[in-house]
Amino acid sequence: MRISVRRLAREWALKVLYQYDVGDGDLHEVLMTAMDHLRQDFVHLGSRTSSGSPFEEICLDVLTQPLLPRLPHFHLALARLYAFVAAALLGEAPWWQEQLLERALRNKLPAGALQPPYLLSALPKRAFLPPSGHPLEADYEALSPQEKTELEQFLHEMREGLPRHLESLLRGIGRQEAKRILDSLPPSASLEETRNLLLAQREEFNRQQIARWRRIADTVRHYLELWLRTAPFATQLVLDVSQHRNQLDEAIGETAVGWRLERLVAVDRNILRIGACELLIRRELPAAVIINEAVELAKKYSTADSGRFVNGVLSAMADKLAAAPTPSPQLMEQEETLIEMELDGKDES
Repeated sequence: MRISVRRLAREWALKVLYQYDVGDGDLHEVLMTAMDHLRQDFVHLGSRTSSGSPFEEICLDVLTQPLLPRLPHFHLALARLYAFVAAALLGEAPWWQEQLLERALRNKLPAGALQPPYLLSALPKRAFLPPSGHPLEADYEALSPQEKTELEQFLHEMREGLPRHLESLLRGIGRQEAKRILDSLPPSASLEETRNLLLAQREEFNRQQIARWRRIADTVRHYLELWLRTAPFATQLVLDVSQHRNQLDEAIGETAVGWRLERLVAVDRNILRIGACELLIRRELPAAVIINEAVELAKKYSTADSGRFVNGVLSAMADKLAAAPTPSPQLMEQEETLIEMELDGKDES
């Protein structure tokens, strides 16, 4: 199924608002539970592109978990920067891998055979941030001091934590490669010959790992950024609707003449609230786009008649608005980005 980031965010916002409307739970708890489910969808989505490798799924899971509480504060530039930092972190993974290969080889070789002991090294801190001239450099410099602090805290935590989560898998690869290398060494080779053979095989292994982790980093960056462009938009919609609910309900009641809001089915009621919020509060997109998205939500989650009703109410509301949209520089999704994913177990097109 191909679905836009904005539409996917609206669908999840509707799920949260509907569940809160018909239940008696705490809104924050309902919202965070839903956003965690959405997070897991993106984790699994990224893992399905890996051709059997578990690394993408583990990396996406570890990298996204600590960002859940920060979702309300994300904007588009921040989403891209976190995705950049995540991919840059994985650029150090071949170094993590080489350390475990060296450990597996060290005690089974004559002294001096592993020279130099490491061919790679840890990356400097600056390597994890956009370099001079990079398209994201200006976005990084424009961050608030708090945003920079939180980004650097995320970098520090993940640089320590991610290798621990990957260590078991990396150790297994290191041991397997060490066995292959040791089995390939001629028994009668001199120390110098052994050293040269080891060096050539270690260099080839590192080349393979660098290429592998570039592919993994590309996948992780892609799906992390998509999640950070979807979940914050959904979160912001839910919080805006909740904060301005009385104002929105009053506006809907004034427009839906002959209909009492509490008598509407909960799905339609909350679709109208989302549409009214985007028309009256957020004011970031053209009215026609907002109305069309609300109608599509109604058709998918309610009925065709609901779609016509939603269209009528929101169109009448939009007619009363004289001001044009005021796009925000922090708008999470400024153009329609499509995602290939399955939702609710169905592949709809």
